[in-house]
Amino acid sequence: MGKTVYLTIDDGPSKDMKVKVDYLLSKNIPAVWFCTGINLEKRTNYALYAIKKGYIIGNHSYNHPHFSNLTLEECYEQIKKTDEIIDKIYQKANVIRPAKFFRFPHGDKSSLKYDEIFEPHEEKGKIRKEKIQDFLKKLGYVQPKFEGITYKYYKKAGLLDDVDWYWTYDVLEYYIFEKENIFGIDN
Repeated sequence: MGKTVYLTIDDGPSKDMKVKVDYLLSKNIPAVWFCTGINLEKRTNYALYAIKKGYIIGNHSYNHPHFSNLTLEECYEQIKKTDEIIDKIYQKANVIRPAKFFRFPHGDKSSLKYDEIFEPHEEKGKIRKEKIQDFLKKLGYVQPKFEGITYKYYKKAGLLDDVDWYWTYDVLEYYIFEKENIFGIDN
């Protein structure tokens, strides 16, 4: 039995999204584009292009904040505002939105302490996380059924039970142009 791999791309639409869509399309590679509302407003036509080519646009908040630094109301607004923008783009594309997917910016699942993403120890952090998960459910957000994920940390943290879509592998391409090595190792 083969395995399924999901390619997800965050922080879109980027300036080169159309080129990336064309490349992925030429290789018959599906992808979900997690886009911020602010970038969708700037580059609506790129999102329209991707949707019309069969790609899915997911919600990645309005302006990419750390959710642990926001009030619950601000978290809800980040999600809702971008959700409405995505709905309008799908309507403009004359395509039915196939699913509602959400990914937290920075992987920050809104715990009161950012380092408690996987195990919020404070009761307030757990309650915040549950409230945001409930809010996502009410808006119709879902997570694909990731039956093949066997990472112990993923299961222990309950990531398969959450509504948001957390990554299992990150290539860290956003650090390519950083002057300092993120792991403190000299090249």
